[in-house]
Amino acid sequence: MMLAQTLIDCRCPKCKKGSLTLDESILPVISKDVTDGQEIQEALLHCEYCNTLYPVVAGVAILVPNPLTYVAKNYSLICSLASQYISSLMFDYWSKHLGIFSENNTSSMDWNYDDPLSLSLYIFAHYDKITEFLDLNHPLRKLVDDEYGDWYERLLNLAKPYLRQQPKVLDIGCNVGGLIYRLAYLSQFVYGLDYSFGSVFTARCILLAQPCLQNIYHLHIEGVTYQERPISVERPNNVDIVVASAGNIPFELKYFDLVTAINLIDVIPNPDCFLDNVDSLLKNQGIFLTTDPYYWETDSSAIEQWIGGRPNMPSNEAMRTEVSKRFNLLEEQDIVPWVLRVYERHYRLYFNHHLVAQKR
Repeated sequence: MMLAQTLIDCRCPKCKKGSLTLDESILPVISKDVTDGQEIQEALLHCEYCNTLYPVVAGVAILVPNPLTYVAKNYSLICSLASQYISSLMFDYWSKHLGIFSENNTSSMDWNYDDPLSLSLYIFAHYDKITEFLDLNHPLRKLVDDEYGDWYERLLNLAKPYLRQQPKVLDIGCNVGGLIYRLAYLSQFVYGLDYSFGSVFTARCILLAQPCLQNIYHLHIEGVTYQERPISVERPNNVDIVVASAGNIPFELKYFDLVTAINLIDVIPNPDCFLDNVDSLLKNQGIFLTTDPYYWETDSSAIEQWIGGRPNMPSNEAMRTEVSKRFNLLEEQDIVPWVLRVYERHYRLYFNHHLVAQKR
């Protein structure tokens, strides 16, 4: 459920000027008191400047510039995951503004990061231990031995020496929240954002047990065979996660001490503009931590927008150059193995480029 504190810290992603307030003129606010404050389960958030209304659905704030369009495109997915937590009044509101939609609508959805197999794949990557599935003779074992360890923790260790005490952190493209979980123990507060409703909903269930607890998942073995696996985490009380896009980030400028972007640069429409956005979000001397395998595809961004990936423009060199235009480069590691398990006989191997930089 959306924390009341999040409402204070967010700004309108459309006009980038207005604060957001609860609008009870159309829908009543559904909230509840919890140990660490009040959480909003369902509401409409109103921009005081441009009058755009943003829904909070099953505790997930949908903070994108065109929220009704987002709901229309993701309606079946939202209903499949969260219909039992959505009031009839919210369904009536959507029906009025979207016309053809109802609680029982079963129109097609865009799977991609939101489909159950993808979510399971990333839950494994973020919270499980790959070494438990590779015996000592497995060909990949040399890449994921004790030195490989917790990949996300090792990445975070690059930035730790440069972090302020109790920083405010934003993880952009947080997926199912594994880095948020690790950042929570270092930070005053961590916000995560992702454009995928399924990823945000899953991350909130795992980390906040809201609107329901998720402490198991089903790992794909092969074919139609799955194994139930536990998700063992100590749930933090200093995180929140919203639906938002990397191009329209709904937070105040110069608010964060650390911004992270993990495997994101190659899947967003305008990476160069994104780096400018990161610069504007950071406080003076703030830290930017990023890593990417540079798997460029025209489905994600035009070739003209790629940072590298073209003749005489290697991605690692191009990214280093672009980051250095805006930040002071502090740490760099290249050709870092990142293994993504798809199923028992299918693993994807990437070689990532880590960068830690500081705002000038």
